[in-house]
Amino acid sequence: MSVPAHPVRRQDIETYVLPDGTSLLFDPISEAGMPLDALASLIWDYCDGALSDDEIVSEIVALLPQVTDVGAHVLAVIEGFEQHGLLLRPAGASSAS
Repeated sequence: MSVPAHPVRRQDIETYVLPDGTSLLFDPISEAGMPLDALASLIWDYCDGALSDDEIVSEIVALLPQVTDVGAHVLAVIEGFEQHGLLLRPAGASSAS
């Protein structure tokens, strides 16, 4: 049985929030930037370790009930953050619920 994933932003990732609700993340280790649309920016804000992946999905679905398949999109964005090395996960945690 896997531990529920609670995504946590790496503390060294620089986040630049733009006036239109989008953001730019900068990873000082890889020296790479990652632009985020408004929804991905909101998801990034939720990656503070307080909620599991599924709880983040529930929060976003509650905020955007009119958006079809938003839950799958949220999980894909979190997975993308993880693939780019922007998140920390406790040992034994997995993004699959």
